Amino acid sequence: MSEIEKLRMMIAEDENHIRMMLKSIAGELDAEVVAEASNGREAVDLFRLLKPQVTLMDINMPVLSGLDALEKIKETNPNACVIMLTSVADLESVRRAVKLGASNYILKGTPVDEMGQMISETWSEHQNAFEG
Repeated sequence: MSEIEKLRMMIAEDENHIRMMLKSIAGELDAEVVAEASNGREAVDLFRLLKPQVTLMDINMPVLSGLDALEKIKETNPNACVIMLTSVADLESVRRAVKLGASNYILKGTPVDEMGQMISETWSEHQNAFEG
């Protein structure tokens, strides 16, 4: 990624305090938050409209679950980089997220600096996987 182009990120999270924390992490990564969604339906619509490079998505959201939203986003763009967020290490949800094509998952209790590092590393790995 060039110095000029900022990473374009969408945050899909129904809890405002978590959304604010994720925006802060995005700022630390010098990423531009191009959209915020508070439910899965909004996330899918905003993804289709704005095409963010990275989407941070809560697994448990109203209207349409994060997993269902992930599935619809991957139908729209199979190469989408979607990182799922979860408050509990529910192995079944994590397995389903990976099967649906999530690029990674992060526990919400992860320290903020580690979250930032995981997001950055996931984006780098995603770019390498889809280059050429």
